[in-house]
Amino acid sequence: MNLNDFADWQEKMWRGDGTAWERKPRDVTVAALGLAGESGEVVEHFKKFFRDGKEYHRKHNLALELGDVAFYWVRLCRAAGYEPEEILDLNVFKLEEKFPGRK
Repeated sequence: MNLNDFADWQEKMWRGDGTAWERKPRDVTVAALGLAGESGEVVEHFKKFFRDGKEYHRKHNLALELGDVAFYWVRLCRAAGYEPEEILDLNVFKLEEKFPGRK
């Protein structure tokens, strides 16, 4: 599944009844807080690894958390008026400008 297809699917999941997201401030806030929370879950895997030296960052569990990050991230891309793949293109351009010669 590509990112834009994932964003279409996410939109349906966001509103269980399949209606279009209305970009209400509350929904944007929930998406931003969700992204922050899920990003924290990703970091938590690594904290436990470095703190305890155990394999708390198991690959599958980390992948599930990264999927949750993507769920909220694509919501915020759409809220900003972009498709997720457009955001990636903008980021590539920005970083290539910032770090010329690393292409």
